[in-house]
Amino acid sequence: WFVMINIPPIPDLVNSIEIQKVRSFIINQINNRFKVDLGDLIENEKLLTPKSLFENTGSFNGALYGKNQNSLKSIMNRQGNLDKDNKGVFYIGGSVQPGGGIPLALSSAKIVDDFFKHLNK
Repeated sequence: WFVMINIPPIPDLVNSIEIQKVRSFIINQINNRFKVDLGDLIENEKLLTPKSLFENTGSFNGALYGKNQNSLKSIMNRQGNLDKDNKGVFYIGGSVQPGGGIPLALSSAKIVDDFFKHLNK
């Protein structure tokens, strides 16, 4: 299983104590929901934190989907694909329009591709 818990991009919020609290909470939720003792079944585990995501990917403060993913309003105002200050710079991926997840990240690449196709007509 892969369990992902989205949190705001506040690296200092996540320390080893908080990680263990959230881990225990999630395991208890799964245990209660599926009537299992998941703790005894875990053979391999890897915890990703904002700090480790930042160190491994350079993502904004270790946030998987960028800095604007913590409210409906901020999601709706996600950064566009065209950089307003740097001509010729485009953004694709989960932190820009249309959003996170592989299908939407690929859609952002298509937006940029369509833009260039339109320029070349």
